[in-house]
Amino acid sequence: MVSQITSNVQVKVETTFLENCSNINSGKYLFAYSIHIQNNNDFSIQLLSRHWKIQDSLSAPRFVNGEGVVGERPILLPGESYQYQSYCDLNSSLGYMEGSYIFKKEGKQELIEVDIPRFEMALLCQLN
Repeated sequence: MVSQITSNVQVKVETTFLENCSNINSGKYLFAYSIHIQNNNDFSIQLLSRHWKIQDSLSAPRFVNGEGVVGERPILLPGESYQYQSYCDLNSSLGYMEGSYIFKKEGKQELIEVDIPRFEMALLCQLN
């Protein structure tokens, strides 16, 4: 698990290789990732958008930008957390993702950029 705090918002990430959904012979590797976001501020925030850099060991980086996460734009009250799961396909058995979220302070137009720490996606045997 990796974790990072930016502007009193903590982002934790865990990954899992999905062997049954991957096709190693044709170079398709599917990884699941679980993200836990904790608002440690004394004000509410709403997640507006996400920005990802996805890199594997064989391809050029991919950049993904979009509204919210998994179809939602959650509001996190002070001390509240939000968790979601998603997936990423790679063309090799080793890669990483990193990026940021844009949050809005509830009731204000002020935006907060929160870093998503770099997290590795790798077959366990690749790490030895």
